Amino acid sequence: MNALRLAGLSIACLAAGLLIVAAILPSQYRVSRSVVIAADPATLSARLADLSTREAWVPWKQQEPTASFSAGGQPGTPGSTFSWNGQKIGEGTVTLISVTGTSEIETRVDFRKPMAMVARDRFLLTSAGDAGTKVEWRNEGTLSYPVGRLFGLVIDKVVGSDYEQGLASLKRLSESARVATR
Repeated sequence: MNALRLAGLSIACLAAGLLIVAAILPSQYRVSRSVVIAADPATLSARLADLSTREAWVPWKQQEPTASFSAGGQPGTPGSTFSWNGQKIGEGTVTLISVTGTSEIETRVDFRKPMAMVARDRFLLTSAGDAGTKVEWRNEGTLSYPVGRLFGLVIDKVVGSDYEQGLASLKRLSESARVATR
């Protein structure tokens, strides 16, 4: 009986410790990755705002080829959507919020599975001189207590890795399209 009581007390202390750690962790996060693409900002802005083309470069298609992807609404206009549903990648929807000239595209990301969460994605496009355009993919949001805040400890690594893969695919796609049109 003492061993069972000790095990129960140990589990309770561990749970309390995790709750305390989660309480002091940040409630906000930001993940950001960037790449320079040999393409003009107008071409990249149009591609990023057209959510119907997203399936061609986001990393989740490679991670789960059997997942379903769909786009809705008028491509490139606020309110258009891109949705996904898969066993590994979860379920959610991206909604285009705004396009600011050729410098910024903002979307709302609604994750439904594996964990409900709302975030904001922004693509910031700036000149990289003769090299082309710097594209920054930024994700920001609020982390729920306690699970979300604990996930915050690894979110940069997990999401950042996906963003690096996605930006590399966007670069290949954009630069190969540029070469093809010369």
